[in-house]
Parts: sequence; structure tokens; C-alpha cells
Amino acid sequence: MKLIYASRIAILVFVLTGFCCHADAQCTQDGTTTQHVEYSGLTKSIVGLLRTRHPGNFVIGDYEIAIESLIDSDIAAVFDCDSAINQYITESGENASYGMLSDVIKNAIMGNFEQTDGSLFVIIESDTTTEGFYIHFAIESERPVSIPVSLNASDSSFSVSFDTTCIARFEAELELSFNPNKVNAGYPQEGIGIRINRFNFTVFSGSDSYHETDDCETTLISSADYLPFIGKAVPFMLENKKYRAIPGCMKIYAQTYWYLEPTDSIYQGSEYDESPLLTYKTLQEGAFKWEYSYLGSFYADMLVLPDSGPLDSLTLSDSSNMFHYSSDNLFEDSGMEDISFSGDIDLKEGITARNRRYLLK
Repeated sequence: MKLIYASRIAILVFVLTGFCCHADAQCTQDGTTTQHVEYSGLTKSIVGLLRTRHPGNFVIGDYEIAIESLIDSDIAAVFDCDSAINQYITESGENASYGMLSDVIKNAIMGNFEQTDGSLFVIIESDTTTEGFYIHFAIESERPVSIPVSLNASDSSFSVSFDTTCIARFEAELELSFNPNKVNAGYPQEGIGIRINRFNFTVFSGSDSYHETDDCETTLISSADYLPFIGKAVPFMLENKKYRAIPGCMKIYAQTYWYLEPTDSIYQGSEYDESPLLTYKTLQEGAFKWEYSYLGSFYADMLVLPDSGPLDSLTLSDSSNMFHYSSDNLFEDSGMEDISFSGDIDLKEGITARNRRYLLK
């Protein structure tokens, strides 16, 4: 299907507008913002809008980790397709079609991602509506990432550090709707609207379900299960003595959700069948808000062995020392920590290993 003339002119207006991309935001601690996003073109306005969010970081021990940077250092920038769209419309003229427009946007988005590994799926659909036309974006990206685990007790009673491999996933689904009559009448801010149905980031090891964080309780139930992995032992300090620890069953899960709403709406989150449509005029007036929610937990069991010596000479007590750490909230310090050692060493009550010493971007 070819683009009708009015629609083609509307796109040219969006892309060739002289406005500068600008977003003025004041972020609050809960992730919501008060902001104004100037109209700046077809997709550059999306970039400005996404940059008004206050991205959430999760914490494992000493490391505070920027969850979005595990996918891309500037996730908003991947939606900037105006140059590619402008070139296609200019070169194709009246031969431009919705199918080719979708392909142009898809290729531009895929080319904007930094990642060179993992998987990336982009689906772009565009077609006419009763009032004009729409462009639908659906993106899913996954990549393996190395997450540092550094657990240091606040009373210096224990410390252990190692890296573990996780999967970082990004999922987005949004839609732009256009009314060419309003745009060509000189009201582009009223003629374009945006709906964000999904904007999620997830980092996980093992199962990708938050509700399966207790998997470790049914696996690796004896020290014998750990011993084949002795080559992966890491230094472990306990009461100022050197040991070696084998990281056994481990579960990391962190996920953030973002919802775009009018400022006067009551937060519904994932209960929306479809998120509200906001015009670019609403964005320019600052009559919108981001709602933010999260899930996160960490669980790890480790077999703690003497620093040296052959395995066949270990006593029963040497091969039954298990260190356990878990946290039920990786995004706020108010979460609970469970730290225990099954050997003959008693850890003090009230210690913490949530230190936030380093920021990983």
C-alpha cells in the first residue's frame, strides 16, 4: 500500500522540523519525574521522552549495577530513526510504501544497538487508520553479561569475590499514531500521539522467572555435588583466615518496569490492557509521568574448603562448611539479607554485605 500524499507530507514535517531535541526533567527518588519534552520530530521526541526517566540500579554486595547499561549505554538513542526515514521519504517520493517504511525503521533501530553478541528481534508495522496512520514498534534484545559478585561483611568477618554470567534482556512495545490533517494544519504536537505498552529490563541467571528463586533449595544438596567444580574455586576470607570457596547454586533476578501515564491518572501498572495514548502536546506541557516498579533477589550457596591440600584428605567437617547469602530486594536497602555459615563459626547478627562501593555502567 502506498502512502497517501498527506501522510507523506506529515512525515516530512515531523522529520524536517527545526525544533531542537530538548528534555527538562527533575527526577524524584521513586523514579517519577516532572518534565517537559519539546517536540523535535518523528522519533527524536521519543528519545527525549525516554531520557526523562530515572533508570533503576540494582545492588549485589559491593556493586551497584546500571541495569539498562547492560543492554546499551543509551537505550533511548536506539529509537532515533529520523535521518533514515527522511532519506527514504525524500528518495522514494510518491512511491513510498508502508512496508518499506517499516523496513527502514527496523534497520535503523537494529543498527543503533551497540551490542554485537546475543540476539536482537525488531518488528515494525505501519498502516492506515481511520484518522491517519500508525507505526508500531516491538523490540526484544538478549545478551550474555558478566556480573561481578563481591560480598564483604560490614564487620570484616568474611569476603569473597567472583564473576558470574547472566542474561540481560530488554523488551519494548510502543506505538505512534498520526493525524495528517492536524499536522498539515500546523499542529504537529496535537497530531501525533505515543503509547508505551511495555518497557522492561531483566537480568537473570538460571531460570528467567522471579518466582523460582528457591531452586537452590532442591539442588546441590550435599558437598559432593560441589567437588567436581573445585577448579572454579575462588579465594574466601573468613575470620581473617584464607579458604577457597566453590560457588554452587546461584540465582540472580532483577527486573524494572516503566509505565507512561498522564499526570492525573491513578497508577495501574501492568493491569492496563493497553496503556493510554499521550499526544506530543501533552509531553511538551509536562502533563505526563513515568511510573516505575521493580523485582529483584539474589541467592547463593558456596562450599568453603581449606586453602590448600588434596580433596581426599578432607575431614567431614572440612567438606561440610556451607556459606549462604540471599537478599530479597536488590533495588532498595530496606530489603532483608540472610547470611549464614553452617560450620563451627558463628556470624554476628546485624551484619550486612550490601555496600554499594562501586557503580557498574
